[in-house]
Order: sequence, then C-alpha cells, then structure tokens
Amino acid sequence: MEVRDRQFGRLTLLRIAIVLLAGVLLARLWQIQMVTGEKYRLLADRNRLRDVDVPAPRGVIYDRNGEILARNRPSFTVVIVPGDIPEDEEGEPEGSSDALVLDRLLAILDGPVGASGEPTPAATPTRQAPAKAGPTPTPNPAAVIRERDPWAMPRPEIEQKIIEGREGGAYRPITVARYIREETAFLIAENAVNLPGVQLELEPIRDYPSGALTSHIIGYMGHIPEKLLSEYREKGYLPNAQVGLTSLEYTFEEELRGVPSQETIEVDVNGRRVRTVGEPQGAIPGHNLVLGLDLELQRIATEAMQAAFDASSGFTKADQGTVIALDPRNGKVIALVSLPSYDNNLFTKGITAEAYAALLEDPLLPMFDQAIAGQYPPGSIFKIIVASGGLQEGVINANSRLGDGFDGANDGIIWVPNDFAPWDFSLAQPFYSWTHKYG
Repeated sequence: MEVRDRQFGRLTLLRIAIVLLAGVLLARLWQIQMVTGEKYRLLADRNRLRDVDVPAPRGVIYDRNGEILARNRPSFTVVIVPGDIPEDEEGEPEGSSDALVLDRLLAILDGPVGASGEPTPAATPTRQAPAKAGPTPTPNPAAVIRERDPWAMPRPEIEQKIIEGREGGAYRPITVARYIREETAFLIAENAVNLPGVQLELEPIRDYPSGALTSHIIGYMGHIPEKLLSEYREKGYLPNAQVGLTSLEYTFEEELRGVPSQETIEVDVNGRRVRTVGEPQGAIPGHNLVLGLDLELQRIATEAMQAAFDASSGFTKADQGTVIALDPRNGKVIALVSLPSYDNNLFTKGITAEAYAALLEDPLLPMFDQAIAGQYPPGSIFKIIVASGGLQEGVINANSRLGDGFDGANDGIIWVPNDFAPWDFSLAQPFYSWTHKYG
C-alpha cells in the first residue's frame, strides 16, 4: 500500500510538473504571438522583404536618319550586403564565414577570366579607348588616351565597410567593384551559393557609337556634382545617379532622364532575390531625342577638314577649325564640326585623372567647342547684311557691280574715305573684291 501511495504521489507530481511546463510554454507562446507578435513579424519582414531602387532607362539620341548617337549599355557592378554575410564566430579558425566569402570573391575578381586569358583587373594595363565610327578627327597629344579599367575596392576597405554597415544600415548595399567583365560576372553568378551577401547588379552606362565625331554636340554624363547633390535630390534623382554635364546631354537632361521607381522584393537567407512582392511600379523611360544633324554629312565635313589640315604647311599650317552647315529651308543644323575633338566615351566609366589632365593640358584645346564658343571677327559674312540693306533701299540691284564709282570705274574696288580727310581721295582705303586681280 505504501509503495502504491508513493508511486501515485510521484505520478501526481509529474502531472503537475507537466501541466506547469505546458502552462509556461503556452504563456510564452501567447506572449510571442499576441504581445510581441507584431514586433517579431516586422523583424522577419525586414529580413525577408527589401525595397530596392529601379533606375529608369535614359532616352536615346538619334540623328535625322535614325543613326544612334547616344545609347545605354549594361555594366556589371558587384555589391555586398553586410547583413547577409555570415559573421565570424569566436573559436572559429581565421578565414571562415565573412572572411571566407571575401577570399572567394576577391579570388574571382583578381583571377584570370575568359578564354582569351586576359589578366586581372588589378594587373590589366590601361587600354586605349575603343575605335568608334568615323575618322579620328585630328592627331594631337590627347588623341591616344586610355580608358578606365575595371575598378575594385581594396580588401581592408571592404572589411571596414562591412563592419560599419553592421553597426548601422546592415542591408544597405556596398559597391565593391564596377565595370567588371562579363566573364567575371558569370563566374560570380555561378558561385552565388558560396558567396552569401554578394550580389550582381546591372548598372546602365552611356555609350556613344559616333565617339569623337559628335562629342562636342552630344556631350557626356557623370555623377552629380557634390555642390548640386541636394538640388538634384529634390528633383527625385537617386544619390548615385548620373546626369548630363555638357552639351545636349546637359541641355535636355529633363527630357532624357526617366523617372526611377522602387519595388519590394523577397530574398532568401543568402540575400538573393526570390520574387517581387506586390504589383511592381515600373520605372518610366526618358524621352528619345532626334536631331537635325546628318551623321554622314558630319563625317564627310570632318574628313574634308582633316584633309585640309594634313595638306596645309608652313605659314598656312592649320590645326584648329570648324565647319557649320545649315539647311537654308528651315535653319536646322545638319553638320557642326569642331577640330580637334575628343572621345566622350572616356567619360562613361568616369575618366581617369591622367586622361582628364591630358585633355585639359593639350594646347590644341580638344574639349573646346570652337563652333559655338569660339569668338571670331565676322569678316566677309557681314557683306550679306550690307548687300541686303542695299537691295532693300534700291541703291544696288542684282546686276550691280562692286566699285565706288567716284572715278567712273566699277572694277571690284571699294574706296573707303579717310575719316580725317574725306575730301582727299588719295588718302582713301581700297578694299578689293574676290573677283579683282588683287582680291
């Protein structure tokens, strides 16, 4: 009997313990779901859902015949999200977790890529700018300029950025490499499972197929100047956006730029996109721009002027000049040449300091648009105004011959009296027409 009573007491205590434990678990479950449920739901959504910026495609620029003068092309950018990289834990060997992720990423960025066996971005010798359609406008010290190579952030700086990111803004992407080659981007994509927190982004950059042939007309783009950053942000520009800085890219910035948007995406534990949540609000592309310019005529005018430069010598040697062709029916500019010129593709990735200095220090001033900014005496073009006034007033007609006429001869010489002795024709200044033997 005593044994049975003891067993019954123990069972009772066990039942009480089970009930108390179940009560504690139920209470904790109620607290998690009912009291702090909203807090944990927000934390889970913050890890799972993210708002990402969607840049808007910039408008394309065409000539009058539909030839592309400015367009967009994709460029691969590598970013790291600190909150998605596994942290190193105490007791683990060095080189695990986030250090191991960086080892793998930098091995791809620094290693040889592609079947061509091109060397790494860090060791790649600076390349000459790619050839573009049309002739090289004129040889000058800045004509052979090197374009920017793929850029990667040094490892110590990446590690510091990750630490700073985890302390605030853990899910804000950090750009660690730009303008990487396609082969490198494909290797990163293939190894995505071993690179948690590493993401590939497509960043549109400007491309100018006609290059130096139309660089003064089209201009170039670049990052927002620091002193104008707040002004552009008020207009809805993203902080890392590029804007037109010169010529038509700058003048028609409002029309060419699109309207960026945001979308909410769901990511997995490694920070990779799973799906888009909700109805995405697509970015609005910018307007295209069609010019009155004729690219073929622009090329012909450039070649003709370059040929004149090459043929000139001695006292008549020329190395700067401009050609402007207008459609007399409507005043449209169909050719606008300024030589020497430069390749505006150098600015698409951010021009190097050496290349920019070479352009600025070139004595021939290749970045100066002589067609619209040069100051010259009007010369013979003013004769059109005088002739129009004479025709309107009836002083001359279509058959009148040049000549002062005071000596009875219309021989292509105009005599301008001396200001201080207009009565003394021996002091008058002769001006010869191009038809005169001295003209």
